[in-house]
Amino acid sequence: PDTIELPVTFRDFKGIDVTASNDNSKGTNNEDIGRADDAWIKKIKNKYSAFGWNDCERWQDVTGAQGKKYPMNKIKAGNGHPDFENFGGNLCTGILGTEGIGILGRDGKPVLTNQRYKAACTTVVNDNPSKTVKTHLLCQASFDTWYRDDAKMNLNIPGTLLLAKDKDTRDTYVFDSDNPPAGAKIVSGKFTYAEINNKLQIKKDNTQYYTKSYFAPLYDFGLNEGIVSESNYLKDENANGSFTTEIHTTIQYRGNVATLEFSGDDDVWVYLNNRLFVDVGGMHSAVTKSNSIKVETCQNGQKCDKTFGLYDGGIYDLKLFHAERARSGSNFKLTLTGFVPTAKNVPSDFKSVCGDGIVAVGREECDYGDKNKNAALYKLMSCDPKTCKKVENNPLKTCGNGIVEPGEMCDTGFLCKEAKYQKICEQYGLKFVKDENCSNECTIKGSDCGNGKADPGEDCDLGKTENDKGKECTPDCKLPRCGDGYVNSAKGEECDMGDVENAKGIVCTEKCKFPYCGDGIVSEYNGEVCDDGINDGSYGHCGIGCTSWGPRCGDGIVDAGKEECDNGAANKDGKYGGCTTSCTWGPRCGDGIVQEGDNEECDEGANNGKPGSGCTVACRMIVN
Repeated sequence: PDTIELPVTFRDFKGIDVTASNDNSKGTNNEDIGRADDAWIKKIKNKYSAFGWNDCERWQDVTGAQGKKYPMNKIKAGNGHPDFENFGGNLCTGILGTEGIGILGRDGKPVLTNQRYKAACTTVVNDNPSKTVKTHLLCQASFDTWYRDDAKMNLNIPGTLLLAKDKDTRDTYVFDSDNPPAGAKIVSGKFTYAEINNKLQIKKDNTQYYTKSYFAPLYDFGLNEGIVSESNYLKDENANGSFTTEIHTTIQYRGNVATLEFSGDDDVWVYLNNRLFVDVGGMHSAVTKSNSIKVETCQNGQKCDKTFGLYDGGIYDLKLFHAERARSGSNFKLTLTGFVPTAKNVPSDFKSVCGDGIVAVGREECDYGDKNKNAALYKLMSCDPKTCKKVENNPLKTCGNGIVEPGEMCDTGFLCKEAKYQKICEQYGLKFVKDENCSNECTIKGSDCGNGKADPGEDCDLGKTENDKGKECTPDCKLPRCGDGYVNSAKGEECDMGDVENAKGIVCTEKCKFPYCGDGIVSEYNGEVCDDGINDGSYGHCGIGCTSWGPRCGDGIVDAGKEECDNGAANKDGKYGGCTTSCTWGPRCGDGIVQEGDNEECDEGANNGKPGSGCTVACRMIVN
């Protein structure tokens, strides 16, 4: 194709220099969004306190030691985000790990490595110039909000990014903010990127520019705090220059060399198959960096890239995380060579739409397919068919449908007694089960979950604080188990979306692990054809990469030493003259057994047709 369009999630922020007095927001939301309040500050300070550490309150110096408390007066109620228009100075690599080794968190988003104080960077913090520290951000809790929705501090804005094919190449596609593809438009649709460049150009004199282009996908859109740069590089208050960019697509590895190159500012991290592929972290001016997929030979001669776990024919996630954190300049150039994204198998959080029967992580809480056909099911499960969000106050439970969900202690399925739900309950195997101890609020009568003692109907109760941690007892006073909807990392769980969603295996498996080739579970949604847990391509086993079978009975090819016959899909047990499903011959003339029901008169096995056998090769008696 001449162009490819990638799905993008932008998250709009306000910089730390935005205050109640200078916030001139003219965007789609009120002024309060994007500026911290006391509750948000408390949240990030305490988010990881249960683990015995909190780097949001103390500096971390180059040895990893935590020094004096951070001057929290800079992060006070009314200010914008502490990581935007703050810190900075140079390239900062290593805070998310090493290329080829660093991996994404359980939710598929970046997390700081616990060795980040060894990162290849230092920075002087704007409000404490005498202190040199590691990283270009405040802490893990503040970083968590860059690529995760935060109702107080950011605004989720969906969009796309158009890449045009380099006409002089076969498979190179480029988006360059300096020279954007013709017709590529910003999020609002009002302007093309080329028109934005003309608007934001700043001339130094008749021949020179301070800036000739500016990557501003959210121009005059979103929060649009109305702040201009103190430098000569940006004087348009509609540029809206504090935001992050998240691109998520999939590619198919075909045993070919492929290169991704990024040039721009500020932070950019690219992950391929969940592993850090390109690291351009830090607040810095335009930097160019690239990485390439290798072509190596793995078992059975299959082409692969061992570092990133890619195998010929496999479909893999490609994720890019970018942040624009300083208004003084904005450049973005993405070049893909040999990386043509696939049209199918796009991960659920970008591809899935309400009504397709797939719960899009981060966007939906429920999804039961066709909205008209399954209208009663949407009602039964308290799911809004327009938004795929739960309509109850507690979005995690639907009391009365007969399924014990997170937040419930029991569920009799009392809604299934109502005439309007009986048919749909029968269709999905749900029914009313009488239980005198279970209330219509889905709690055990006489129990007081969270009081610190196990009441009747409770498996355990360690008190609300410990229950909420979910290590030994869940918030609904049940013993932790895979499928309860709570991620219990202490028990080795990586994810848990509840029994129903886990059974689908799209985001999480029935083992409460993220699906991957080798887990023994075939994930068709993620492009797997097979997965027997061995996946070495040997006889009878799935191939490397889970995209094809190795030689096996049923493939229509007779494997010497392993099979007597193989008629492929026509293999059938008990068929006269045919091949069995274990690729051995079925009953036939010549097996030494007279099959009278198949019109055999005799069968002398290998002697059929020989003089003196009395039996022809067609198993008919010889009459002299």
